[in-house]
Amino acid sequence: MPTLKTSLLLVGPWPASLKDMGAVISHDLSEALLILQDSSFDVVALTVTSVLEKRFNDFFQSLKKKNPAAQILLVAPLEFDSKQLVHLHNQYRVHRVLQSFHDADLNDAIFSALEKAQQEKQNQNLETLIQDQNQALLRLQEDLEQRIEKRARSLSESRHRLRVLNSRTEALRKSMLSVYQAGSMLEMEQNLNESLASVAECSWIKIVTFPQDQSFQAQIKQMGSFSQLQIPLFKEQERIGSLFFMRPLNENFTREESDFLNRAAEAVTLAVIRIQKLNDSQTVKEQWETTFNSMSEPVAIISQDYDLVQMNSSSEKLTASSTLAQTKCYQLLFDRKAPCPGCQLGTRYHVESIEKSPRTYDVYSQSVRLDSERKNLFFNIYHDITEKLRLEKQLLDTAKRAELGTIGSSIAHELNNPLGGIITFTQILKSETQADKPLYSDLLALEQGALRCKDIIQNLLEFSRKPSHDQLQEINFVEILKKVIRLIEVKAKPAGLEIELQSSEKFLPLKVDSGRLSQIFAHLLQQQVQNLLDTPSVKKGKIIWKISRSIAGPISNLIFEAFDNSQGPLWDK
Repeated sequence: MPTLKTSLLLVGPWPASLKDMGAVISHDLSEALLILQDSSFDVVALTVTSVLEKRFNDFFQSLKKKNPAAQILLVAPLEFDSKQLVHLHNQYRVHRVLQSFHDADLNDAIFSALEKAQQEKQNQNLETLIQDQNQALLRLQEDLEQRIEKRARSLSESRHRLRVLNSRTEALRKSMLSVYQAGSMLEMEQNLNESLASVAECSWIKIVTFPQDQSFQAQIKQMGSFSQLQIPLFKEQERIGSLFFMRPLNENFTREESDFLNRAAEAVTLAVIRIQKLNDSQTVKEQWETTFNSMSEPVAIISQDYDLVQMNSSSEKLTASSTLAQTKCYQLLFDRKAPCPGCQLGTRYHVESIEKSPRTYDVYSQSVRLDSERKNLFFNIYHDITEKLRLEKQLLDTAKRAELGTIGSSIAHELNNPLGGIITFTQILKSETQADKPLYSDLLALEQGALRCKDIIQNLLEFSRKPSHDQLQEINFVEILKKVIRLIEVKAKPAGLEIELQSSEKFLPLKVDSGRLSQIFAHLLQQQVQNLLDTPSVKKGKIIWKISRSIAGPISNLIFEAFDNSQGPLWDK
């Protein structure tokens, strides 16, 4: 388990082990208020009971005052009123709701909240930085306009100086415009050479970032072919590079020219900072997209109007509609004309696809608030639980059949005693009755029916008996199938289903556990019977089991085939 190394305040009876991970645990809200006076926290986790206290609003305002990016984790039981929970979620911008102090998603929720807090801090810092840069740009523009105006007044003394100043001003304007239109350092450098080099009487202009600018300056001096003017570029107090202007050797730059080129360097500085920020933003965007698309589960970002904003590459296997122009999530993902039944954005819910083989998805939907766009988005993760539900149903059916076997075994034992008495008294009456008497045929029919009941009960006992892997014996495969059919016929015949066994052999020996083998074929036959009963178009059904022997050289194989009149051949083994 990873160790938390950031500020985390837990209010309530949280596990003491969280202290070892850097968390601060307070017993109630009063103690938490005292702790908050001297500390600032990125994440606060507490119960819904604490949130409903009157003093929680003071606690929340104090928390946000110290750390506007702080996130709230809320522990609410399942039975808590959902409308009130939504109200609390919207009022205090709850990051995630947990079900208990030992919730399985506790660690994920904490780390997710810490990441979101850090992201909001970065966004706040970035917004502050952009505002400062905009203000600096405005100040620079005002200062530049003042300098240009002052220079224009001073150049009025001489037409020559006026002509030079105008040309330089125009060149500076073009260079600033071209610099801000550039999308890379190389493009910016080319634009400067096109718009500024001729006016500044430079052979060429070069932008070099720090610390390569120092070695570049040494190389130019070593060449000895140019007179150079190096203007350092600073971001606040940090040096970010240099702007080099080169002329033929012995043509030095005057102070007036240096001042003019320093103005151009100021615009270049802001442009370089802008491009670096764009590159950093692009890198962050690429990293986010890579992480987003690397998730194995389908993930989609959806608006509150069900508009599909973005989905990762894993969502392609979930896409049901072939028309990618669809904008609604239920259209593109599930090919529906209306929102999916049971859809509850911002919560956890199940949704089923409407395809030939429907799939069931467990959807984890998390609300994300974007203040810049002033709308809610929902981060949905789709987890396919079709196989899980199938296994759960199969396990439940197995448990039911096991319980049914236990009950059947008990009933069979209870019926054996009275049935034995019926057979005994029937045989006594038959022995005392002459064969030509009318009662004799009735007694014979009664005896045969009782013996058939006894046979059925015996088969039921064998089917219910626990299988033992250590008790393998040689049995007749044909007789095993006959016993299974007699057992299942009790349910099939009243429903109008006929079961027929066709065998080219009367004796097919196998050395197996007869009880386990009977259970396997009884399960298969029950499944066939149930399939016919579940088919509305089939009023009267027939199931045929065929067994035969295939001899290939010295090896003898058994062939088992099953058919019914609803699906045709089921298998051929």
